[in-house]
Amino acid sequence: MKEKMQSNTTKIRKQSREVALTSDELGKLLRSINQSSLVQTHKLALRLLMLCLIHRSALIEAKWEEINFEQEEWSIPGERMKSNKPHSVLLSKQALAIFEELKGLSSGSEWIFTRENSLHQPISKFTLSSAVSALKHDVKDYVIKDFRLTGSFYLREAGFNLEVIKKALGHETASLRESLILTQNARQKIIEPSFSAIDFNLSQYDKKLKHDGPNPAVACRLKRFDTPEREMMQWWADFVSGLTSPHV
Repeated sequence: MKEKMQSNTTKIRKQSREVALTSDELGKLLRSINQSSLVQTHKLALRLLMLCLIHRSALIEAKWEEINFEQEEWSIPGERMKSNKPHSVLLSKQALAIFEELKGLSSGSEWIFTRENSLHQPISKFTLSSAVSALKHDVKDYVIKDFRLTGSFYLREAGFNLEVIKKALGHETASLRESLILTQNARQKIIEPSFSAIDFNLSQYDKKLKHDGPNPAVACRLKRFDTPEREMMQWWADFVSGLTSPHV
């Protein structure tokens, strides 16, 4: 009976760790991806999951016709979204660079991520989970969907509007609420002094962003973006990129 309970606990834990990854853990994951022996397209896919904060199911069957390089936008059809509604991802400069690299690796296929033995089929739903399992790091109890939970948490901590986060991640209200109800222990770990990455990155911005106020710094930044959502996605990409910088 005890063994059965432990098995069930392990199964639940593999489904989600239910707490945000610390900046230290995110940095370890990024480095393990970069240093791994995974094929380059799989490395890039994992980085896109982290940057775009989308579900794995939305990524694996992505087609080139969905990517608008000029508008810097990725249009995901409703059938690949859990909400069954079309979703637009505003692409950061880092995400765009990854798509440009992937374009050169696609060999003319309509699919962005193809199977190794066929340009006419997308990767399977198990491919990226297997890739994550093959990574060498000491981050415990981690699954792919924790990228989204972690992104939600950091964006909220940085002061971005909850509705903007919800729109950017294609969240339904209930699931977004669940992703933001994190343990006190997780929050304490993230703000612990040893995790300096978030402090460094947040120092480049106002910690509580207000798009309707007279703050000159915010007004100046907004001139670079057409929407608060685009600004937020670029902030997140810069934050993630900073985790492997010399400041970390």
